[in-house]
Amino acid sequence: MAIQVPARLLALTAFASLTAHAQVVDFSDGFEFIVPDEAGTYNITIESVIDPCDYRDFTGEPPMLITIARLGPDMYRMTGNAPWVTLSGIIDEGDTGAASLSGMGTVAGFPNVLCTFSGTVIGGTLAGTVTWGAGNELPSCGGSDSSVKFIITGTRS
Repeated sequence: MAIQVPARLLALTAFASLTAHAQVVDFSDGFEFIVPDEAGTYNITIESVIDPCDYRDFTGEPPMLITIARLGPDMYRMTGNAPWVTLSGIIDEGDTGAASLSGMGTVAGFPNVLCTFSGTVIGGTLAGTVTWGAGNELPSCGGSDSSVKFIITGTRS
C-alpha cells in the first residue's frame, strides 16, 4: 500500500535531513524549522592561564565580551576588542556544541600569529581554550611551546 505524502511535507522533510540539526515543529497552520544558533555576546571569565614564557604582559588578555556571529550552518565568527584576533570556524549546532575556530593576527607586535579557540559553545554557554601563538610564532624562551593559553568560560548575555 502506497502512502501519499503531501509535496510540502516531503520538501520539509528533505530540507530537515540536509540541515542535520534542524528540528521540525508541526503547527496546525504549517511547519517551522528550529535551528540552534549560538550567536550573541558572551561575558567571558578567564579561569586560568598557561604562559611558559611570561608573554601575558605583552599579549594582553582576551576581552571580557566576545561576540559570536553565525555565518551559516555550523559556521561562526568570534570577534572582540583588541587584543582579540578574529576567529572563524565550526561550532557544532548538534548535541555536542564542539567548537574549533582559528584566525591569524598581530599578537604582542608579532604579525601573522595563529590564534585558536577549542572547546564547546552550546545552550548559551562556552568553555574552552584560547591560544595565541598556536603555531609557535611567538619567540621561544627555551622551551618548545611559546604560546599563551587562556582557559575561559562564558555565558551569553
